[in-house]
Amino acid sequence: MHGVTTLKTGSRLRSQVCTTEVIVVRPGSRDIDLQCGGHPLIEIGAEPAAGLSVDPAFGGGTLLGKRYTLPDDDSLEILATKGGDGALSDGTTALVPKEAKPLPASD
Repeated sequence: MHGVTTLKTGSRLRSQVCTTEVIVVRPGSRDIDLQCGGHPLIEIGAEPAAGLSVDPAFGGGTLLGKRYTLPDDDSLEILATKGGDGALSDGTTALVPKEAKPLPASD
């Protein structure tokens, strides 16, 4: 069952289908259906539902240490504290790695 959630800064969540763990850096400007591998993320200490696996449409993985955001709304920022096989998404919209800002030249 998918559910829309109001995220809070500092919330620690984990995937139900792989080793991915994240922390919410910025919760965004709206409610979000935050998922990994096609299934809702859960609190770090919660038990995953039985029998779930990574949905092939939401594979591709999450990279340790990368920050993820929505393609059209950078008010949401999620930091991957553990990588895994599932990809992060807002429902069916894949989150994308946040691009690093270039450092100023130091001539």
